[in-house]
Amino acid sequence: MTSSRLRVSLVFAMIAASLFPLGVNAFGTSYTLAATGISLAINFGNGTIHEFSNLEGTNVYEVTNSTAGAEGEWYGNLIFVTSVSGVSESDEAQQYWHYKVNGELGGSAANVYLLEDNDSIEWVLSSPNPNVQTTPVQPIVDYSLILGAAILGGVSILVLIVLWARQYKG
Repeated sequence: MTSSRLRVSLVFAMIAASLFPLGVNAFGTSYTLAATGISLAINFGNGTIHEFSNLEGTNVYEVTNSTAGAEGEWYGNLIFVTSVSGVSESDEAQQYWHYKVNGELGGSAANVYLLEDNDSIEWVLSSPNPNVQTTPVQPIVDYSLILGAAILGGVSILVLIVLWARQYKG
């Protein structure tokens, strides 16, 4: 009788395990397995670089925060990192933190960039790209729009005059 109970329990467990794919718990909430073999480099922009290897984690922020410490400002469920390893950004020096994964600039908040095995994270404290134009561009005025608006206004006034004249004529 005990062996039949054991068999039933094992069959039940196998059926339950097959119903929930890897990455989804019993409540239907998905989760991400930690990536392994992650490397992390922190470039402070003054020649000092701290390097860490053989790390684990699911996203850039988690790995950075658990390894070197990171702080930031939360915007809903997204973080904008403002301090890494105790060094904060500086508006006066125009130095800001940004990250790269495998040499590519991160295109999302650090806490939503999901890592894969053997990814390489680099945080850099630097000034904005000097090649990017930061002065506002003068708007181009399209004079045909101004002329069109003047003509449309004149025609509208003429139509109103004609309608007013017809009302008092009849």
